[in-house]
Amino acid sequence: MHRCAENTCDATPAATSTPPASADVGTCCDAAIASKESLTDIADRRLLSAIAAGSRSAMRLLHTEYFSRLVKFFTHLTPSSTPEVVDDLIADTLFDVWCRSANFASDSSVHVAIMRLAWAHANEHLASSEAGQPASEPLRRTRNWQTRLPVRTEAEQLTTELFAALPPMGRVVVHLVYSGHSRQQVADIVNTSRASVDAHLSSWMSARAGVWSQVTRT
Repeated sequence: MHRCAENTCDATPAATSTPPASADVGTCCDAAIASKESLTDIADRRLLSAIAAGSRSAMRLLHTEYFSRLVKFFTHLTPSSTPEVVDDLIADTLFDVWCRSANFASDSSVHVAIMRLAWAHANEHLASSEAGQPASEPLRRTRNWQTRLPVRTEAEQLTTELFAALPPMGRVVVHLVYSGHSRQQVADIVNTSRASVDAHLSSWMSARAGVWSQVTRT
């Protein structure tokens, strides 16, 4: 397995970036994602068939395809984890894929099924560690008013702290949406309703807007 050199992949939503907010735009983007996903799924299922037949090269290709996205996923779902822990979570996830390659989930795309396994491992890790506990004062400021930071830099810092203080379900929803997943894909990965995904996302966007407003007023 590759070794994760640094636990610093940037997938925290920027202070000024937004996912598709309106129902129309969201539906349009979800349709485009689904179309692209169907083509990717065909290739992934071919890899799984080869893995089930014992192909190590196919397993290496799948590892290469999913490694970077799993690094980002685990890094932001388990922000206190060391690179070694992230590596272990990736290895556990891909080991599950290898074990189940012969009869992999057919009720969803390969990508969604793999990310569902990743979420299960992340959730188990968070339940057994302090990584899932939010900071008691996530937005506490320590800046020196004589050396005021630029507005955007401070907003980004507070946004990062706000994201880290979200409960695990909130973090996974926000991370997956901002990393290009459709809302339905997110619902399938975390085994919840699309309405719940929309609620988590709406709550995040409101909180983030409050941070931006707070910074621009000071």
